Amino acid sequence: EIKEENGKTFFVVDGLETNDEDDYKGELTLTIDEKVKFLYQKEEIDISKIKIGQNISIIHSGKIVTKHDVLVAPFIYEIEILDTIK
Repeated sequence: EIKEENGKTFFVVDGLETNDEDDYKGELTLTIDEKVKFLYQKEEIDISKIKIGQNISIIHSGKIVTKHDVLVAPFIYEIEILDTIK
């Protein structure tokens, strides 16, 4: 899900059950700011290319924390689309 609230963009994603750490499984809410790079096949793309249901890889710093019963990554560097863009 992609949400906008108070001028901010958020991605609500489902962490894969195959992730190594439990903190990266289940629902995660990611704050997307102007510094986040969106990539497809290592090339930078526009956020509009991201579609609901696509598999993505998230590069972030720090530990995922719980805030208001939602897991939140502190700073996102890159989001790469793993699926084919049509």
